[in-house]
Amino acid sequence: METAERIYEEVKTLPEPLQREVLDFVEHLVLKLREEDADWSELSLRAAMRGMENEPTPEYGDGDFKEKWK
Repeated sequence: METAERIYEEVKTLPEPLQREVLDFVEHLVLKLREEDADWSELSLRAAMRGMENEPTPEYGDGDFKEKWK
């Protein structure tokens, strides 16, 4: 039996208020994971852009676009 299935079977035996507590905890873990992923993404972007702060920004015109949107 997989972990998620074991959790489901155990949670089914709990009274409703405790099931809500388990759900709150799971939602907390999901939020924490998303925040950690966002932190790593920002860190990665900063690392990739390091040293480029003073480089000139390219200016693009209409001729640079391959597709035209109507």
